[in-house]
Amino acid sequence: MQVWVLHHLLIVGEAARGLSDKLREKHSGTPWTRIVALRNVVVHEYFGLNLKQVWMVLKRDLPLLRADVERIIESLPSSPGPAFHDE
Repeated sequence: MQVWVLHHLLIVGEAARGLSDKLREKHSGTPWTRIVALRNVVVHEYFGLNLKQVWMVLKRDLPLLRADVERIIESLPSSPGPAFHDE
């Protein structure tokens, strides 16, 4: 279960990192920098992670992030164009 949760945190962080500056600026209330920072901690401090802290962050922040993402998706036109960087 822990590996599954950490893996999905990486995915969320990668997705946040890949969003265009325009989308991030338009939805500046979402803590994009903190989301990417958590991904970096999970990747680089994997064996030194405090799993209790990770769990507390998830319980506190994940419902808020989910609401933000749902609101962002609803605000997008049916053909949103490039929300991600072209890399």
